[in-house]
Amino acid sequence: MKNMFTAVILSVVLVGVSYAQAPMTKKARVNLVVTEFRVGEKATTMTAEAKRHFQASIAFNLEQTKRFKVVDIRRTRSASQPNLTVINATDEARIAAAARFGRQMGVDYVLVGSVNEYTPKDEGGHGFSEISVRLIDVATGRVKYTGDFSVRSGSPMKSGGQAEMQTHVMRHIIDQLADVLGSKV
Repeated sequence: MKNMFTAVILSVVLVGVSYAQAPMTKKARVNLVVTEFRVGEKATTMTAEAKRHFQASIAFNLEQTKRFKVVDIRRTRSASQPNLTVINATDEARIAAAARFGRQMGVDYVLVGSVNEYTPKDEGGHGFSEISVRLIDVATGRVKYTGDFSVRSGSPMKSGGQAEMQTHVMRHIIDQLADVLGSKV
C-alpha cells in the first residue's frame, strides 16, 4: 500500500514536470491600439462618422482574429486627442509620437494610418479606397510593418453613400489588413 501511494505521487510529479517543460503552442494575444486615421487630400468626402466607423471596424476585426487584444477605441479617442496633431505629423515625428502614445496606453503595438483615397462613386459608378498603415513596435519605437491596401467595388454603387461604401469597399480593406497583421506579429 505504501509503495503504491509512493508510485502514484511519483507519477503525478513526473507528469507535472513534463507539462512544465513542454513548449507552449498557443501564442499570447498582442496588445494593440488603433489610432484615428488621418485623411488625405483625395479622401475629403469621408465623413467624420465614416472615419470613426472605419477605426471601430478595424479594431473589431483585429480583436476577432484572436491574435490581438485591442484597446477600446472610445478610450483611444479620448486619450489620443492631445496627441493627434503629432501622431498625424511627418513620418519620423509620427512614429515617435505613436510609440509614446503606445507606452501611455500600455500596449505592445500602435497601428497608425491614413486614408489616401476615398471615392464613393467614380466616373464608372464604382467605389474605391486606398489606405496606408504602419504597425509601430512600442518597445523599440520602430516600424514593424508598413503596407498599402486598396479596393474597388466589384459592381457600380447604387447610391454612393457612406453605408454602401463601408459594405462594398472598406470592409474588404479591413479584412485584408486583419489577415496581414495577424501574420506579422
